[in-house]
Amino acid sequence: MKPESRILQLDVLGSFDFYTSVVSIDAVESPEFQRLADVHGPPQRGRRLTLEQFLAADRVLPLIAHELTHFIDATSTCWGLQHLKLLDLAYRAQASQREEDFYHLKAAYNHVRTLRLPAYYTLVEETEQEVLCPWTYQVSIGLRFTASGAVEGAVPVAFCKFATLDGVLLARSPLSPVSLLETSAMAQELQQRYALLMAVDGPEGLVEQRRQAQKALDYLYNHRITEYSACAHLVANYQQCTDVLAAYRLAGILSRLVLNFAPVSFTAIANSGELGAVFGVALDHQYAQRVRQGLLANDCGVLYYVLCAAMPADSFATYAAAVAGIERALVRLGTSIQEVTEHARAEVARIAGEVALSPSVVLRLLSIAGARNFDLQPPLSDLLQFQTLHLPQLLFGDCLALPMNGREDNLLENLEPDTCFDELYPLEQAIRNFADACV
Repeated sequence: MKPESRILQLDVLGSFDFYTSVVSIDAVESPEFQRLADVHGPPQRGRRLTLEQFLAADRVLPLIAHELTHFIDATSTCWGLQHLKLLDLAYRAQASQREEDFYHLKAAYNHVRTLRLPAYYTLVEETEQEVLCPWTYQVSIGLRFTASGAVEGAVPVAFCKFATLDGVLLARSPLSPVSLLETSAMAQELQQRYALLMAVDGPEGLVEQRRQAQKALDYLYNHRITEYSACAHLVANYQQCTDVLAAYRLAGILSRLVLNFAPVSFTAIANSGELGAVFGVALDHQYAQRVRQGLLANDCGVLYYVLCAAMPADSFATYAAAVAGIERALVRLGTSIQEVTEHARAEVARIAGEVALSPSVVLRLLSIAGARNFDLQPPLSDLLQFQTLHLPQLLFGDCLALPMNGREDNLLENLEPDTCFDELYPLEQAIRNFADACV
């Protein structure tokens, strides 16, 4: 994957390509992965690890969990199937060479380009002083300008502004699609890491736990990358949660729930009579109305913000508390997890059925596997069971591809990265070339 085409700029050890769906584990060579065969299956009760075994596994497995989460979110959720549909429409337009259909190329370009909003929307204050935590935060609702630069028709976007306790501004970051995607992936990475870490006994294990906790805090309180961590900050601040792992567990569940919202579910919450009350304002207040506009535009960041505000206190304490808190928030906003899941299942089935007829062999296969993976994941699950899912081959740093330990009837076991690249990279080039022509 070319560095300039990376959407998630933090993923330098591995990457997921949103055009080709190739999962790359750049920092690991295939023999290193194969040596971990005894620990990259489901955790075994009573399994113990030495510190050396943990460090070897930690270099590989949390990274794989992170990148595979991007794959699942981009192919096996409502948002992910819509992503595949946009690529399919662009593929059809490019194959037909009908100029009246070329707008699908621009639509796909706009979609991928705005996964991470342009630098204009992010403000980072450079400082020579050490940035100490905790931070203060404030959420605002701004506007994402149209392609013509107009305000009319602009989509609302939620921003998190971070500052020191004495009021020095550190950063302002949008709750963009990349914020949710990275939060979802980081939640899986951390849970994979801590599952391994809990198998290390003795003083060495305790020391490593403290080191990993500090490492997670350093990531969370890096003010230069808050677009990636804003979702975790938001849920931690609303919940007054100081446990990084608990905050990310809840944030990860919320992120995937939002990615599985069908348009009809966005509309249901947009029409909720409680939309003002969750922010302490009247329903007709400008703030509540701008939030409503964001929901009607299916903005994932705005929906995430609403759910954070609607959850009761202490929803982070346990997994059961997280599920109960999210369910109470949905009921307060006029829907339920049952309704959201039913609408999501119908939306996934509808889109997957359309993409399953794609002239692209890869997109057809991804859509079929994506719909099945959706059905294999319980609503509000906190931990992806990768061994039960349909997963593609992983591309390692030595340019060799290997299958992950997925299910026995894995539909994607033989889907090689070269196949995905050869079929879909020319589409990426066509999309970019046509976008440059739109002046």
